[in-house]
Amino acid sequence: MKVRPRASEAPTDESVLPRGVWGLLVAVGLGVPMSASAQSASATVCEPARIAEGQPDLPKAWRTELELLAFSATGTGQPWDCSGAELSLSLTDHGGELSVRLPDGRVARRPIKAPDLVVPVGEALLAQPESALAAPSKVDAEATAKNPVVPAARPAPSTPRDEAKPLAARAPDGPSDLRLLIDASAVTRLSAAVNAVWVGGSLRVTVPFSDWSGAAWARIDVPAHELEHVSPFFTMNEICVGTAVGYRLLRKPFELRVSGDASFGVVSMDSGNERQERGESGEGSKADFRLGADFQGAVPFGRIGRFVVGTDFEITPARFGGRRTISDSLPELPGFSAGLSLGLGVGVP
Repeated sequence: MKVRPRASEAPTDESVLPRGVWGLLVAVGLGVPMSASAQSASATVCEPARIAEGQPDLPKAWRTELELLAFSATGTGQPWDCSGAELSLSLTDHGGELSVRLPDGRVARRPIKAPDLVVPVGEALLAQPESALAAPSKVDAEATAKNPVVPAARPAPSTPRDEAKPLAARAPDGPSDLRLLIDASAVTRLSAAVNAVWVGGSLRVTVPFSDWSGAAWARIDVPAHELEHVSPFFTMNEICVGTAVGYRLLRKPFELRVSGDASFGVVSMDSGNERQERGESGEGSKADFRLGADFQGAVPFGRIGRFVVGTDFEITPARFGGRRTISDSLPELPGFSAGLSLGLGVGVP
């Protein structure tokens, strides 16, 4: 005899939940903490680094790099992000000085040799461990207490990082950023032992390496007036080519460089028809090695232009060995000369 189960014991679909419903409940349960976590993460606000208020005006190359540094520290997932620091940059005689001031008053300052070092040095400062930033001085601490750093909306940089070109490809702001200097000058000189006043022109090409520089130059001179009696038919000229190594002594308000020169000069003389008719050797040329020094000042105008003025002197070491001439019938060769130059120059980025 089979016993039927009672109706109250029979399983029903209402007493068993489908698997799909359980999955939905699990997903909802997991979603609640996940949603709460996301809301908590979104509540964390990044305090970006920003350019300090009152930042003085800078040349374009320096200003662009400072803006790029601030742009790189605004939540891009790097160690130097979200510091809330104030960034400031000032120019010095040897480049610039970058200052990073954290909201708690700690300050780090580093010298910067060139504009393209602002971003890497700044990012390194912002990413330094706690010990790398100096504790705030009393003055800085008081200034922080009176004027706390309040994060502000970051202004868009004038040159976005995606559109910024390498420094070498940017238009220079002035001669300090130029990669090649070309100067053309008018020259007047006074020489001895052949006592004469010369006039001529020179062309000089300089390649700066920070404060140091290398140069190559050429000059041609003709006498404007002989200070001793010579035949009215007498003529002479000289052509000089040389190299120089220089150092920049002053950057502002004008540029001043001093350099040491080594050159070869070729002097040509012609006594004219008078002596040649008597059968005397009255013409010829002779080359001399020369050493010298010059001071050159430059005042910039525009983005690449410059006014140049200089003074120099040259000496012929062979002159100390005795009198030097092309022939006995011609005057002595110059042993020493000093000159003044005035001209214009352009820079090549």
